[in-house]
Order: sequence, then structure tokens, then C-alpha cells
Amino acid sequence: DSLGIAVGGVRTPVVDVPACVLSGEGPPGVTGPGWLVGCTTPLDAEVLARLHGDKAGYVASFGRSLDAAIAAGFLLPAQRDDLLAQAQGFAFPAPPVRTDRSDPRRHAGPGPA
Repeated sequence: DSLGIAVGGVRTPVVDVPACVLSGEGPPGVTGPGWLVGCTTPLDAEVLARLHGDKAGYVASFGRSLDAAIAAGFLLPAQRDDLLAQAQGFAFPAPPVRTDRSDPRRHAGPGPA
């Protein structure tokens, strides 16, 4: 997809509700066994906010995806609590604060008296 995440295949919450991009390809310039482990690229705060809104949105989406993966037989029900706890423990970054004049949250100056 546009983020570099695989489309299709077995869907798990880590893929469907991304906090990073997982790749089976090794990092550029790495050879030998190190190439076989793939690479993980964290998504930045702006992308995370666009995808999930905030941490509550991320955890809610993760939970829905988790339940779908369990229902499809890709994950075991016994894994649910541990996986959901991992999502709840994710340090969801605050979105960057915009400081340009086009930011509607920015106060332009004193209003009428």
C-alpha cells in the first residue's frame, strides 16, 4: 500500500493497525544472515495521528482487528489479553504541533473588544 505494507495474506492487528512498517526484506546494504530477519520502520507521529487519531483510536482499532484475526483462526483466543496489553502499552506519540499561520488552532491576535 502507500505506506509499504503488504496487501493480502494473513491479516493480524500488527499489519492491519500499523505502528510501523514490517518488511521481509533486509535493510539496504546488509548481507548474510542479517538480511534474513527483515526490517521494521516506525511510523512518525503525523502518520500515526492520520491513521488512528490518538492512542484510544489505535487501541480500539487494534482490538477489533485482534478479534477478527481470532475469529478467522489466525490467532488463538488465549493470546488476546497479551496482545491487547501490548497495544495498550504502545507509547503513541503526540502529534506534532503546527506553528504556521494556516493552523486553525493558532490564535491570530486580540479579538474585538
